Amino acid sequence: MPILVHGDYTVWDYAAIPNFLRALVSSVGFLDGEPANHKSAAFEKEVNDLIAATNVVTPWEVGVLRSQDGRERELDASFVVGDVLYVVECKAFSANPRIDRGDYGALKGRWETLDNYLTQAKTMADYLKHNRAGRNYRVPDAVTRFEYCVCTPLAEYIPSSDKAYWFDEETPRICVLQELLEYATHEKPKLISDDVSPTSSSAKFDRRGRLIPP
Repeated sequence: MPILVHGDYTVWDYAAIPNFLRALVSSVGFLDGEPANHKSAAFEKEVNDLIAATNVVTPWEVGVLRSQDGRERELDASFVVGDVLYVVECKAFSANPRIDRGDYGALKGRWETLDNYLTQAKTMADYLKHNRAGRNYRVPDAVTRFEYCVCTPLAEYIPSSDKAYWFDEETPRICVLQELLEYATHEKPKLISDDVSPTSSSAKFDRRGRLIPP
């Protein structure tokens, strides 16, 4: 508790408030069933609202897409920039506190889950690539490339340098929406500078262990 009462005095520990609030809502974050469905729907709505509010991108389809042969796939979010259609899988699942402590088992489990989600997004992109027109959708004729990603509320640690997990050297396919939009619109600032020495005492590194300029 960030509040300590002693006699006639009340002490507020402002430094403890963030941890207190985190502990208060953590149990809600891991609920399944109906609460989890509400959380997922709220996150998807937020993602789509932010996409719609970004002037340089064009929102595409959301919801259940039906191909001509009757197959169905559900699309959380999508948008078009130039000749590229971005397929977005939204995942609002909470991070176990063990993640912050660097627990190997927790990190491994979370990565395996994220990897599966990314595979879902890839299969959706492949589905649209081979089924450009369905019963309730049509991929714009201008689209020649299909990209996919997983959007999460928090930046995730990406333990692999495999190109399958990256748009480019600095942008992972598992990222927050802001990073995705900045990449898609070519507005993302460059993270790595050749002018910064990795031997500097103030050197910082990104999720791939690459040097970040101060």
